[in-house]
Amino acid sequence: MTGDHPNTNSSDKRHDSVFDLSAVNPDRLVVLRQFQDENASTPPEEKETALQEAIKSIDKNRIRSLKLCLYDPRRCILWKSLLEFLAGDELEPNLKIYQDTLTTLYADESSRSSPPPFQPCINPKLTSTYGLNELGRVSVRRIVHCVTYNSPEIQYCPLVFPLASIFRHFLKEDESYALIMTLLASKEKNYIPHSRQQENIHALVLLEIATKYSGKAFRNLEANIGTSEEMEKFFRQSHRWIFCQLPFTHLVRLIDCFLLEGEKVIIRFCIALLKSFSKGSGRTESIRKNGLYKAFDLHIKEIKTSPTHLMNKAFNIRGFSQSDIKRAKLHAEIGIKTRYPTSGRAQSLEHIPICDNVTGTLTPMQEFSTPQITQKFVMNLPSLPLTSSLLTTESIRFIWKWLPPRIALCPNIYLAYSSDEHGVSISTFYSRIEEYEQTILVVKTTDQEVFGAYCSSSWKERNRNDDRGNRQRYFGTGETFLFVLAPKMKHYSWVGPGNGINKVEDHTRELYMSGTSENICVGGGKGSALFIDNTLSLGSSEKCVTFNNDPLSSKRDFQISLIEVYGLYKSEN
Repeated sequence: MTGDHPNTNSSDKRHDSVFDLSAVNPDRLVVLRQFQDENASTPPEEKETALQEAIKSIDKNRIRSLKLCLYDPRRCILWKSLLEFLAGDELEPNLKIYQDTLTTLYADESSRSSPPPFQPCINPKLTSTYGLNELGRVSVRRIVHCVTYNSPEIQYCPLVFPLASIFRHFLKEDESYALIMTLLASKEKNYIPHSRQQENIHALVLLEIATKYSGKAFRNLEANIGTSEEMEKFFRQSHRWIFCQLPFTHLVRLIDCFLLEGEKVIIRFCIALLKSFSKGSGRTESIRKNGLYKAFDLHIKEIKTSPTHLMNKAFNIRGFSQSDIKRAKLHAEIGIKTRYPTSGRAQSLEHIPICDNVTGTLTPMQEFSTPQITQKFVMNLPSLPLTSSLLTTESIRFIWKWLPPRIALCPNIYLAYSSDEHGVSISTFYSRIEEYEQTILVVKTTDQEVFGAYCSSSWKERNRNDDRGNRQRYFGTGETFLFVLAPKMKHYSWVGPGNGINKVEDHTRELYMSGTSENICVGGGKGSALFIDNTLSLGSSEKCVTFNNDPLSSKRDFQISLIEVYGLYKSEN
């Protein structure tokens, strides 16, 4: 398939001149053999027709449904066609630039056959060549060398090496270079992060998407990760999950779709892997024995799910769309700028001093060259566009210090609903607040008590179906919390997950939010922490399992004087 030397103009040679099966990790080889012929039963004429239709239309759904074995020669045709489609008029110039750059960098034939040094832009942990032999490995280094030579502005590009290695299995050397340059130059889709800031943003985007769409899998993560900072650290491993741990058979199917659709494919696969890990047998024992990070790595490396089944899981995540990524990216960019204001400095986040609203210093965290916050930081308080009848500067400060760090970066909060201003219709209540991803619900009783809840998910989640297709009664995440503002400030966090032994008891620990046409509820299990009926004038508060809280009000049942709901980040329609 591609044994060509960069100076060779002869016809393509077989791929085995750059691919050495014996170089594959033995553990990975078992999986490779298990899955490489999973679609061998598909008649060749069906594959040929499907491929022709996919190439002719360049349609994402057709490409997703292609069933090509790992080294089916038609994959070379598909990837070459995608290269021509993506590069357009820039393809031939890029091919010529590559040959010219080789002439500039390598004076003679012997220097071209020697491996150039690793370039400083790569991540040393992402240098797998997926079984390429010595010729193939040297060609990958040449490609990366030429990419960095022709793009000196790129100081950090962690995916350039693994992608070049993957491309060399199915494309010529100069074509692999041209495809890398095309993906880097793309303005419409994000393919390859080419700064540390972009890599950090990718991790935060994945974290927000996982919070919303991985359901129980995310709650299981919360059970094993203590802080928001640790959660961010975990999701910074996502490129390693895909490009180091995922079997090559699965990875190639991912790349089929990635070339046309961009980073959202990687995000979908990460969510699918999280869900698969959550449902896997032996997960709890593996975490106990190996720790979360290694247990998750082992699950991916030894995944029992076929490439086709994993793809189906990835592309069947309900409700997930490109707008979710755009919104999450906006949140992440705001957060990065607030934590690490560049003031015109280089976009690499290393050694940037802290701004005034952050206490402590940044130190490199193990396994990451990007500095991490090591002490708790105090955010500037958000501005209120309207005067609040219930929130004071002191109460906002109290609530804000319990928010997840990425949410506390929100520069503004908005009065989405007020019973004084918008009436006491529960349908109006929902219609005005469900456009926000997170909300702060505040209640004032006729006894002058003020309390409420930070609600971690959008209230439109109440209309979603669960995995069985039924309307979900409870939703939200463990980031939800309760608070009392008057007469005395108090805070109640989620109690955490159960031990996995008693499923009923574990379920009662995860009753975060509920909303129907009859009532609004936050916190459940042997009582409702905050219950409001559909008249929005009567409510009750009890101790509940989810938060192990004291009743928020002095009386179990209370009359409501005023309800206000504040929205944070808005959803995109």
